Amino acid sequence: MKVMFFGNYEKGEVLLAPTIVAKAMFNKFSKLNHSAIYICYFQDGSKYSRFQKLFGKELVEDNVYRCGIFRLFGLVLKFKPDIIHLATLEMFYIVLFPIKLLTKAKFIYTVHGLASYECKHYVKTTWFLKMRTIFNEWMVLHQVDYILTLSKRNSRLISLYFNINKKRILLFKNGIDAYPEIVKNYSEQIKSIKIISVGNINREEKGYSFLLSSLSILNFPIELTIISSVTEGINIFKNLPRHINLKIKGPFDNKSLRQEMVNNDIYIASSKYEPFCISLLESMNAGLLFMSTDRVGLTDYFPPNFNPYVINYGDKVQLVKKIMELIELPLSEKNELSNRINKFSLEFEWDKVIAELENKYFQILYGK
Repeated sequence: MKVMFFGNYEKGEVLLAPTIVAKAMFNKFSKLNHSAIYICYFQDGSKYSRFQKLFGKELVEDNVYRCGIFRLFGLVLKFKPDIIHLATLEMFYIVLFPIKLLTKAKFIYTVHGLASYECKHYVKTTWFLKMRTIFNEWMVLHQVDYILTLSKRNSRLISLYFNINKKRILLFKNGIDAYPEIVKNYSEQIKSIKIISVGNINREEKGYSFLLSSLSILNFPIELTIISSVTEGINIFKNLPRHINLKIKGPFDNKSLRQEMVNNDIYIASSKYEPFCISLLESMNAGLLFMSTDRVGLTDYFPPNFNPYVINYGDKVQLVKKIMELIELPLSEKNELSNRINKFSLEFEWDKVIAELENKYFQILYGK
C-alpha cells in the first residue's frame, strides 16, 4: 500500500494539536510495511517567494517534502499513491482535486474540528478569511471520498451541516503516546486542591468563564493552572477571588506536559465545544482524576461508569458538587479510579490507533 499524507508539518514538539496528531500519524504509519511520504506547502507568504510556492521543493525530514504547486503534482504522479490522506485542513488542497482525474487514489480527510461551525460561532477574524475558510472546508468535504471524524457527535454535525452521506463518514480515534513512568499517585488527602486545564485562553469555546465562575463558589484554596499558547490579556482572568491562585503557563512538549499534569490533582475540560480534547485523554493516561462537560467529543467513548464525571455545560453547582465528591474520596478509591482512568486511555495508544487506521485503509481500497 502506498499512502501520501498532506497537511501542515513543522519541526519540533510544541505545535498546534492537529499538526501534532498529523505528524504522529505519519511517523507511526511509516514504521509499518507500507510506502508513505508527507507533503506540506510553502504557506508562509512572508517567508517564501512566489517562485517557491509554484516550483519549489525541499526536504524537511525523512520522507517529508515541502513543495510548490507544480512540484506537488509531479510527486503525486511519480509516487502513484493508493491513498491520499489530507491530515489537516489547508488552503492549498483546492489545487489538488484536479489530480483526481489522473489518479485512482482514494482521497481521505481527517476532521479535527468543523471550521465552518467554529468561524460562525467562535473564531474572531475578518469576513474574507472566514468565507475563505468556509469555502475551502466545503470543497474538501465534498471532494474527498471518505471523511474521518474523531467523535460520533462530529459525524452527526458534518452529516447535517453539509448534507453528506453517512456512509462516507468514518469514526477514527485520536492517538497518544503513553508514558507509564509518569502516572499520578494519590498518596495523601487533597488539602489545597490543584486543578489543571489545557486550551487557548483566547478561545471562548474553551469555557474558562464557566470554569472560573464555578470555582468562585468554593471557599477553600484552589491552585488553577491553565496551559495556553496565549498567556495574558484576557479580562476574565483579572480580579479573581482571593482563594483562586491562577497560573497561566505557555505550551509544553508532550512529555513535559504530562509531568506538569501529575503535579496536579484534577483535570477539568470545561469546553462548550470540543470535537475530541486530546489533552483530557493525555491527563487520563497520566491517571489524573477528571471532570468534563458534556460538550467534549472524547466523552462519546466513555464507558457508563465514567458518566458521573461528565457534567452539563454551564451547570456551576453540578461542577462544584462533583469536585467536592472527588476531593472527599478515600485514598484507596482515588487510586482505584485513577487506575481505571489510565486503563481506559491505553485503548488510544498510537500502536492500536495506527493498526485501526491501516484496517480502514484496507477496507476503503478492497472492501475488507
